Amino acid sequence: AKRQTKLRPFIELDTAVVQQNKELLSGFLRARGGVLCLRCHDQLPATLKSALPTYAKDFANVRIIATTLDTLVTTQDHSNEQLFPLHIKVPPLQERPEDITMLVHTFMHKHSNELSIAQAALHHLQQQAWEGEVTQLAACVRHSCWEAHKRQSWIIELGDVKMGCRRAKVNDE
Repeated sequence: AKRQTKLRPFIELDTAVVQQNKELLSGFLRARGGVLCLRCHDQLPATLKSALPTYAKDFANVRIIATTLDTLVTTQDHSNEQLFPLHIKVPPLQERPEDITMLVHTFMHKHSNELSIAQAALHHLQQQAWEGEVTQLAACVRHSCWEAHKRQSWIIELGDVKMGCRRAKVNDE
């Protein structure tokens, strides 16, 4: 029996256009159990920035990624107010196999909605060190998709992943 992996939500919220507290809250609600990407968080109005630590605490099951277009610099004389107290420790990708599963499916479906991945191939990806983190994983999955297509298959097999990892320069032992 083929085991189905439940994909967790990945919600992108362009905070440059968020003007109301309910829009920010809606992003957290839709991302429950998944990831909320706060794009351009530095452009979020100050009144809404103050709500972020509270929402982060209330929605502890939401992983938060915050991006910025600005260079963040902090000196002794000037503490950057963009660095609001949203302290997040992100362990290396190799310590988060459930994230690898979610990312693999996301990257796979960028190339084709009809592709699936064999359990042995997915397990192999979860065992890698991923020194290049997500970028390296994305390259490996992209190459693995090409390998499966070359075989005219809709299933990414272990051999496709091993070849994809070599092309993505993953230390594949």
